[in-house]
Amino acid sequence: MTSPVETASPLEIASLWRLNFLSGDDVAAVCLRWLEEDLDGGDPDIATFAGEARLSVVEIAPIFERILVHLTGRSLGREEAILRALRLYLALALEGDLMEGVHQLLDRFRGLSEQRLVHNPRRARDHPDEVYAEQELGLEYICGGFYAFDDIQHLSPHEQEVAKAELRQDLRDAVSELEKHLAAKLVR
Repeated sequence: MTSPVETASPLEIASLWRLNFLSGDDVAAVCLRWLEEDLDGGDPDIATFAGEARLSVVEIAPIFERILVHLTGRSLGREEAILRALRLYLALALEGDLMEGVHQLLDRFRGLSEQRLVHNPRRARDHPDEVYAEQELGLEYICGGFYAFDDIQHLSPHEQEVAKAELRQDLRDAVSELEKHLAAKLVR
């Protein structure tokens, strides 16, 4: 899976930063990319951090936060950061190795929020009158699809291959649907 740092916009980087998903090396890589793509706006601190080894997140935090506010025009709240970062990870999972991408997504986001920020659009279609507790940021169908791969171990090798192809397509559809839902939610 492509690293989010390689392609993320400044707003997405701000989201990852807000959620403590970035290391000092990530910040150095982002600053180097911004410098190379002429997105630095002439900020000398971006040039200072670019490609630097072993940056301490604690030490650079105030400066990098100022850089992010300058580039994005605002600070991000935690809820918006979760939604933007989740959408980024969903999109990256679709572009690369789906299984690896979903695994990383679930590791990062499952249990990240105490409240449900995303109501999965499938839930309204499948169970319109039912109320559920924590739904893991709308990830319930993605979790189910991902963990379904463990449930086919008892099948013959041929049946496993057929089931894997179907499960992979269902998982791709679930990831794509949630990514589109978040895109529409974030536009508002």
